Amino acid sequence: MKRLIGFLIIIGIIGYGVYVLIEYVQMTVKKRSLEEKVKESIENVYSGMLTIEKARSDLVSFITEKNINVDTTEIKIDKTYQFTYIYIPYYDSVVLPFFKKNKIYYFDYEIAETLYVK
Repeated sequence: MKRLIGFLIIIGIIGYGVYVLIEYVQMTVKKRSLEEKVKESIENVYSGMLTIEKARSDLVSFITEKNINVDTTEIKIDKTYQFTYIYIPYYDSVVLPFFKKNKIYYFDYEIAETLYVK
């Protein structure tokens, strides 16, 4: 009986660890995909293939499609004769369930890309 209880406790701890890992990996994958989209968008704006408005609408549709926590009004895209710049603040959280109270960890990221004129 003691072995069974010990085994169930270990299985519970492993399951909890897997849950936390999955939550964190999902958040990281969303961030990485947004970074890749920003790099693609800045190269297209820099080369003139996209206007700033079209790049913004593409980013907003990507963010909505992937269900990423970004306030779309905070997206900044700028193009001058010296550089092209995209800035997106990204906030996310991981909820760790406990018996009486959930523990929430907040993550703040700033995704910023700049291409300078050569």
